[in-house]
Amino acid sequence: MKKAKKSKVTKEPTISEVMGAVQDLTGAVQTGFAKVEKRFNKIEDTVERHESLLISLVDGQNQLRERVSILDQRVSKTQNRVEDIADSLGDITRVADRDRVSTIDHERRIRHLEKTRA
Repeated sequence: MKKAKKSKVTKEPTISEVMGAVQDLTGAVQTGFAKVEKRFNKIEDTVERHESLLISLVDGQNQLRERVSILDQRVSKTQNRVEDIADSLGDITRVADRDRVSTIDHERRIRHLEKTRA
């Protein structure tokens, strides 16, 4: 013979049981929201720190650009001065060479005059 299946009888939940379950779920949701809010606040703090760090980096970069610009101007002025000095030295060297040649020529003339005089 076949055994007859026993039917499981499920009893309907009472209102107080349903309310208890709803309260438990509500508490879990509130706890979850609190955790999410804490995480959000941590992320927000991290973002603010990163923003301030980025602002500091940008400010530093701008200051470096200004300093490099000033250095470029100084180097340019220095190069111009060096070129001017090099030109002046070239002129002075040419004049000195001419004077040396003139002095040597003059010494030769004096020696020649001294030989003819003696």
